[in-house]
Amino acid sequence: MLFLRQSAVNPRLNTTHIRRLTRFLLVFPLFLLACSRAGEHEALFRQVESVVSDHPDSAMVLLQRIEEPERLDSADWARWALLTTQARDKAYIRHTTDSVINRVADYYQRFGDNHQKALAYYYVGRVNSDLGQLKRATDAYLRASDYSAKTDDHDLTSRILTQMGLRFAYQGMVHEAERAFRKVFEIATQTNDSTQMAYGTAYLARVSGLRADWAQAENYYLESIAIAEKIGHSDVLKLGIQELASVYKRQNRLDKALALAKRLPEYRWEAPARSNRSGYLVIGDIYRKMGQVDSAYLYISHAIGSDNIYTRSSSYQALYFMYRDMGRHEEAIKYNDLYQSCQDSIEKMGNASDLYQVKEAHEVVNRQVVDTRRWLSAGAVVLALLAALGYFYYRYRIGRKRLERQARDYEERLAHQDSEASRSAFVNSPLYSRFHDKHEIWTPTAEDWEALSQGVDSVFAGFGAALDESLPHLSLVERRLCYLVKIGVKPGVIARLLCCSDSAVSMYRKRLYEKATGQSGSAKDFDRYISEL
Repeated sequence: MLFLRQSAVNPRLNTTHIRRLTRFLLVFPLFLLACSRAGEHEALFRQVESVVSDHPDSAMVLLQRIEEPERLDSADWARWALLTTQARDKAYIRHTTDSVINRVADYYQRFGDNHQKALAYYYVGRVNSDLGQLKRATDAYLRASDYSAKTDDHDLTSRILTQMGLRFAYQGMVHEAERAFRKVFEIATQTNDSTQMAYGTAYLARVSGLRADWAQAENYYLESIAIAEKIGHSDVLKLGIQELASVYKRQNRLDKALALAKRLPEYRWEAPARSNRSGYLVIGDIYRKMGQVDSAYLYISHAIGSDNIYTRSSSYQALYFMYRDMGRHEEAIKYNDLYQSCQDSIEKMGNASDLYQVKEAHEVVNRQVVDTRRWLSAGAVVLALLAALGYFYYRYRIGRKRLERQARDYEERLAHQDSEASRSAFVNSPLYSRFHDKHEIWTPTAEDWEALSQGVDSVFAGFGAALDESLPHLSLVERRLCYLVKIGVKPGVIARLLCCSDSAVSMYRKRLYEKATGQSGSAKDFDRYISEL
């Protein structure tokens, strides 16, 4: 009755209540639906996370229940995409693009915790490894390592360190690889993780092999095999057996190597289809060294189909050696060409110098972050001490400029070192020696002259352009003379290489000097002019 009386007094109040009730009835079902779908996705994601490591195929089937993942909100999409990438990686499905995982990493970089960031960057590294982007992969693993160090996920930390160590080992960076693998072993020892202990000792054995310390490598592999047999871990057992067999092969202990290799599933042709086929290479190369070429070819040819470019490269090299030793030069040349092609691809992926640059740049950034945090902490104190604000701000700016200057100096030193390395490689090349040889009588081919031109231009950057600017419209003989003078070839040798007399060489130099400077001068004046160009 009171409500009716109030409504009669103020009909607008009744209309307002009706509108609010209507809005509530419209919105509340949508809210319940959203909560229901969010709960549904959460349960699915948890189920995927529980099986993805051991049963990635089942994880992918579960993830396919989300028919339109792009309609998920940002958080759910990032989680779905990361789990999908993880499942594909665990199932040994080769990654073909980094666009999805880069979006995931960008999202977690802004909104994720340390564990999510570490996991995202770990898979950025895995994807880029498949894409042959060695520098990007290494940078991602370094970032993942920084974040994983702030978590208690020892398994993820070990996986990250293992991938870093493998990248370093492939490039012959023995010290860096050993440091990463020792951390893996230390974590495994602290957490009493037998699986990681087995992997850690196997990878330390690999580092010993890189040092050609075969006795230590054998001891590490035997320890790894013993742990793997005790815990019944077939993957690490296969790794230890395969690589120990390879060590015995390197030592020419071929009977022992073959006896060990017979324990591999590849020997019985029982290896999983998704394996990298390196086991076939080890077995085939043992047979090659034993002179059993039919068996060698059978196994090595199967290894050629590996997705791993390092396995393919070594397979081609093994076949090259086999056919070369058999005197079948046509087949040997074919496989050597394939081997060189793989090596070119590996070189394009990145080399040790690239990884050192990535590692150093990462450490510089970390030092900057540490310094920045220190200054920010100092800034918090400064805010309480207004009188010292200007002083601390000044010091902060000076510190940043110093770090930037150090980074620039470091980059300049790297550039200088690269230049010196190029100069040294050119000066020590056979081509350089032949052009300077006073006694050898030879006529350079057009390819030799072109190689000389490219070598000089790579060592003396901008020389060709400067020569064109100061002495345009040079004849072919004049241009070759300039390049020979640039690398300090003696006039008598120049005359022989250009098939002309000593006096003609002297005349060329005087005339070119006058053309370049507008002044008369001696042949030696021209030599000095070219050396300074």
